[in-house]
Amino acid sequence: MKIFTRLVLVILTLGFGCGSDGAPDHPCISGKIVGQKCGIYALQLNEAKLNATQWSKKNLITGEIEGVYSNVIGLINLPEENRVEGQIVFVELREPTNEEKTISCYADMPSIPSPLYIVLFASNSKCKETKE
Repeated sequence: MKIFTRLVLVILTLGFGCGSDGAPDHPCISGKIVGQKCGIYALQLNEAKLNATQWSKKNLITGEIEGVYSNVIGLINLPEENRVEGQIVFVELREPTNEEKTISCYADMPSIPSPLYIVLFASNSKCKETKE
């Protein structure tokens, strides 16, 4: 019985002990806010990284494409003060869970900015200082 109990504890520890600890998956990066769709903010990076893609911004009044941007990622939970189009922001990110990737959004084109990342920290002036 002791062996069975230990085996169950080991399985539970392995199964539930591997979650995110809140640490960033990606160190601080910067880019320019170029738009948003359905609350997902488009961050244009200076270079191709983090699987950045091309994103088209649609004019909400005319329905026309008003801009096409390369090297874009989508930001979830960007603080309100950093949501200014054209603003340079510094962010620390983590990969979203499958649940967090589920976004309620209308299906017209173009799609939301992707790939998606969760914002852990954002600033319009510099990266967060780390204590070592």
